Amino acid sequence: MKKLSLIVIASLFFIIGCSDSMIEKAILSHEQFINGVQTDLNMNILSLQHSNSITVNDSLLCLNNNLYKIMYHDKIPPKDSLCSFNDAVEILSMLAKRVTILNNDNLLAQIEADSAADNWNEQLTEVLNLKTKYDYYITQNSDSILVDEYRCTYTIINPFLNNAKQTITKSFYFSNGNKIVYQETL
Repeated sequence: MKKLSLIVIASLFFIIGCSDSMIEKAILSHEQFINGVQTDLNMNILSLQHSNSITVNDSLLCLNNNLYKIMYHDKIPPKDSLCSFNDAVEILSMLAKRVTILNNDNLLAQIEADSAADNWNEQLTEVLNLKTKYDYYITQNSDSILVDEYRCTYTIINPFLNNAKQTITKSFYFSNGNKIVYQETL
């Protein structure tokens, strides 16, 4: 029984260690390119820590907040507010059609109406794009992890700064396949 426990614990350490090692390798490989050319920057990772996991539920909330901002002109949504994508599509479609129909007599009014209708149509396109993503995510397990965020601090020898040593901190976002899908400098 003790042997089995030790084997399980050793396996977990091995898996966790390999996972961080794979993340480090991906970052090292990704960051040592200058203008598409792999360059040895003598990169040294000082710290690497998992800082966040972004789930399907997080994405649904973000999509809903974006919809709210479109519908209510960049106002921050109140906590736990939900907008209906179907209602938004219906409202924006109706507004775009109504603005165009209202002012058919006067050419200047028609130009203004067309401009307003274009604005409503742009918003409708944004909402439809959000709705497509929402419809996809709503069918997924809400606790599924989409990406993992790792915060990494590393040093490089920068050839553009007379080989000065630079310390850089970035967040890297990894998909399930340990592929970097996004990064941001902190």
